[in-house]
Amino acid sequence: MKNQYAKQLLMVAIVVVLTALLAKIQMQLPIVKQQPSKDITLSKHIARQKTVIKESHKKLSQHFLVEQNKVKSSQKTNKWQLHGITKTGAKYFALIKQQAKIARYQVGDTLLDDSTITAIHVNGISVSVAEKIEEYRLYQQ
Repeated sequence: MKNQYAKQLLMVAIVVVLTALLAKIQMQLPIVKQQPSKDITLSKHIARQKTVIKESHKKLSQHFLVEQNKVKSSQKTNKWQLHGITKTGAKYFALIKQQAKIARYQVGDTLLDDSTITAIHVNGISVSVAEKIEEYRLYQQ
């Protein structure tokens, strides 16, 4: 639930940033003055407009890539990956891949990134990371 809210919040933030960047770029675009002249033909006018559009698109793409890289670098990458949940008797265990090995973990175990498993459920786990609880679910993107 928290991951979906975080994703939605991230998407709203990206849209706001892109809108602001687009407005900023539009303010910086050169104004093409259309002076009445016999030399300017329709094809020359269209060619100029295409150039302006291409330059605007290039600037917007560069700004978008910069912002996208900022978002990616701010996202934490785990040193582990949840692969499954097993149950022995009444006790649940998490199957977690760390350093190319899949092992069985239980509540209270510490993972490579110094996070601690606080709960194991039928479809996911809760992990304590820097005094925050994060939820990881199986089969969710």
